[in-house]
Amino acid sequence: MKNIYLVGLGAIGASFGSLFVKNNKSTFKVLVNQERYDRLNGKPVLINGEDVNFDYLIPNATAEKADLIIIATKYHQLPEALDLIEPIVHHDTQILSLLNGITSEEIIASRYGWHRTVYGLCFGIDAVREPSRINYGNIGRIVFGDADNSIKSERIMAIEDVFNQNGVPYEIPDDFIRIQWRKFMINVGNNLTSAVLLAPYGVYQRIPEAKNLMINVMKEVMRIANAKGIALGQSDIDGYLELLPTFDPEGKSSTHQDMEANRKTEVEMFAGVVCSLGDELEIETPLSDMLYKMIVTMEKMRA
Repeated sequence: MKNIYLVGLGAIGASFGSLFVKNNKSTFKVLVNQERYDRLNGKPVLINGEDVNFDYLIPNATAEKADLIIIATKYHQLPEALDLIEPIVHHDTQILSLLNGITSEEIIASRYGWHRTVYGLCFGIDAVREPSRINYGNIGRIVFGDADNSIKSERIMAIEDVFNQNGVPYEIPDDFIRIQWRKFMINVGNNLTSAVLLAPYGVYQRIPEAKNLMINVMKEVMRIANAKGIALGQSDIDGYLELLPTFDPEGKSSTHQDMEANRKTEVEMFAGVVCSLGDELEIETPLSDMLYKMIVTMEKMRA
């Protein structure tokens, strides 16, 4: 794989993208439209106190085709991202989504096919985006692969080689779908409650009522996963709770950050999907429904 492109220069995209710039082992560019090009080109991004100079590209028919496209936008920006990349997608292009949730791969595959779509997510990154800088203490890792990686496919091994060359930490789980649902369960529980409470991780570390609320939201997701044949259990929740004391007490979920910055949240990808699946499977999700309505109301109040 030669040409590696990134869409989305938020906290996650910029943090992992900076590794490609630093190691300089691949042709790496950030894909943007004309407006973003005019605004960003020639201006470094301050990441952990260091200026990182990204190369930007407006995709067009004459640009070099992509071997790997990493999408790290917000959920509501995904349709725009899929339009943006169209001129540089060829028959072997691989598209790796780092979006939260459980639906982005289906959306990508419906446009570009499963033969180009790679499952992906991030674990452990604590990056925070502020207006003029991005900071992280732990970059975590990219978890990616096919649904079943007990035997790695050639395309997954090719992406593995790219990550190794560029110093990108990663994991390829045998059963990606279970890992994806576990991350989804944690995101729904923490992101939604923290957005309403405006609660950093320290609140869940020291206030039992907040932690119990988060756990009960996670259990709604667990019941849906079990109904779909995905083996999530109490041990998955317990595993997260064991890690919780190690988090920066001032750290904030991405949805909490979006709420504070008056940005559009990903509530549809979290609570919206949970409630929709709950209706489909006839499983009650009262907490997710309540959190959905509260966050949507808060967004409309500030509009």
